Amino acid sequence: MTLKRLFIVVAVVEALYGLAGLAIPPSAIGTLLGWNLSPDGHWVTKLLGAALFTQAATAWFLRERVTREVAIVFAAYQLLAVCIDAVVLTSLDGALANPMARASALIAIPTHGIIGLLLLASAARTAKAEGVAS
Repeated sequence: MTLKRLFIVVAVVEALYGLAGLAIPPSAIGTLLGWNLSPDGHWVTKLLGAALFTQAATAWFLRERVTREVAIVFAAYQLLAVCIDAVVLTSLDGALANPMARASALIAIPTHGIIGLLLLASAARTAKAEGVAS
């Protein structure tokens, strides 16, 4: 898959996550995900939604002229997201008790992992095609 296509995938996936973070009312987070957040925690989810939406917009705007270095940065983000999600979900008591939270984790972790690995592979292919040592 080309870097352009992968950046379109990143834009779509992160936009969906970002929109979900922005669209879910703070009062519904506990009901939907089963997470018992403080009032500040509810609004932190809005900030995270905005950050994810910003990443989606960045990927969309860079899709036509993405460099392999930028692709590696986006890959690192995707793979670190897998690690952070896994650590948070396994270390917080009851984080996966809610079926919606479990489904979210079962979707998010592999999605980020696959995208990250595909970005790294495509960046390596691009470097090889350009004759750049990777």
